[in-house]
Parts: sequence; structure tokens; C-alpha cells
Amino acid sequence: MAAGKDLNEYKIMGRVGSVESRTMGNGQVVCSVSIATNEGYYDKQNEKWVDNTQWHKAEGWGKLAEKMQKASKGDQVYAAGSMRSNKNNEDREFFKLKAFDFKIIIEKNPQERGSQQSAPPQQQSQPQSQPAPPNQPAPPPPDSEEDIPF
Repeated sequence: MAAGKDLNEYKIMGRVGSVESRTMGNGQVVCSVSIATNEGYYDKQNEKWVDNTQWHKAEGWGKLAEKMQKASKGDQVYAAGSMRSNKNNEDREFFKLKAFDFKIIIEKNPQERGSQQSAPPQQQSQPQSQPAPPNQPAPPPPDSEEDIPF
């Protein structure tokens, strides 16, 4: 890396807690997604697994915000961006990820989502139990409720 160059890039993959969006006065959409990541360790003294959940806030603007709005609680997502610090009303500093990339990796309940959003007619007429076409991989199995950190 050349001298004088700095890097502020963060990548996280975790589960969605909440999705909040708003439209600015100029019509641009802003979306904030809270994402939980888990780390754990085995406590030998108490002989049990201990989970440590960290919460992150990712924010996207414009087309990326529209993509982020499609996420739902429990979905596994990937977000990449630069870290920004802000102060709230109590003058406490907090950090958020200013996203430049966002992907939904695994939808928690794609069947429920289909009833909430209108799918293209081809997808609505196909039963869920049909195998995937030969050129496409089969969808992953649904996650159990026990995998979700909240």
C-alpha cells in the first residue's frame, strides 16, 4: 500500500434486527438496518457455551436503500462500507456503517414474504416443492428459530 493511503472499510455478516426507512425532503430514500453478529466461546469453568452478540447499524442511500428495505427481521445479510461516528442528543458517540454494498444471503421466511410482496406471475403459479431448474442451485433449507440471536 502506498504511503499516506488509509483504509476505512468494514464488512459484516449477521442477522437483521430491524429495518427503518425514510424519505428525505429531496425525495431520496435512506434506510437503516440493525444487524446482529455473534461470537462465542466455551466457558470451561461453567461448562457451557457463551454467546456475545454485537449490534451494528448500517445505513444506505438511494438505490442501495431500496435494496436494504427488502430485508426482514431474522434474514442473514452482508453489508460492507466505511465506519462513521456520530453523537446523539445525550452527546454520546456511536458508530454506523455507511454502506456501499448490501446483500440478503438467506431469507428467514421466504414463504411469508411472498404473501406480503407481490411476486411475478411465474413464481406465484409454481408450487414450492418443485425442484430448481438444472442451471440454478436449489434454495437453502430454512434456518431454525434457535439460530437467531434475538
